[in-house]
Amino acid sequence: MLYDFRTQKWSEWLTEASVNYPYWSSDSRYVYFDNFGVENPKCRRIKVGDNRPEELFSLSGLRRYLGFWGSWSGQAPDDSRLYVRDMSTQDIYALDVDFP
Repeated sequence: MLYDFRTQKWSEWLTEASVNYPYWSSDSRYVYFDNFGVENPKCRRIKVGDNRPEELFSLSGLRRYLGFWGSWSGQAPDDSRLYVRDMSTQDIYALDVDFP
């Protein structure tokens, strides 16, 4: 919902079902977010005053970290997006050891 202080009324701004970690752009003209909870996740943004978000890029190939803090994303001061990527391994190794 978006509140207009001039008219003192609320309006429906964004009706996305999945909005994760929204961040304002440095010029306060856009809100950036990702919709990670869907089949084809994307980084998106919506302009203040508009009601249709635009897709910026796909997040389909990104292995997101799903630990204690969840799949965090954020924004750098230059408005570039930041994501936590899962680089952990879950390999099992078998070693043969010859003790003297």
